[in-house]
Amino acid sequence: DLSPELEWFNNCDLRVGKIVECTECEGSDKLYIEKIDLGEGQLREIGSGVKQFIKLEEMLRADAFVVVFANLKPRKLAHIMSQGMVMCASNADHTAIELIRPPAGSKVGERVSLQGSPIPDFSQDK
Repeated sequence: DLSPELEWFNNCDLRVGKIVECTECEGSDKLYIEKIDLGEGQLREIGSGVKQFIKLEEMLRADAFVVVFANLKPRKLAHIMSQGMVMCASNADHTAIELIRPPAGSKVGERVSLQGSPIPDFSQDK
């Protein structure tokens, strides 16, 4: 029996992806444009506003995958329709951001999910 929070999370389609191309978006201080393999037979084009925090080399690391929020509605970013979101984590004041990397042994296209009750229940204020 899943908590409502865990059920909600599991409706989010988070997939393991491989960034195969990443370029700086012309005219933007923040945006990268990535082409990402999610194992769907075609690459997804995704825009990520992380250029000031993450170096291009880190985006293109050959030995590392990323986590992509794959079932978001496509959204226009700069001159592209972004088809998902590359997931990142930040510190509390958003002065440092890093890519969320899936566990070792993950495969392109694999779904990321949570098991058990990893989300705390804040509904019962004490």
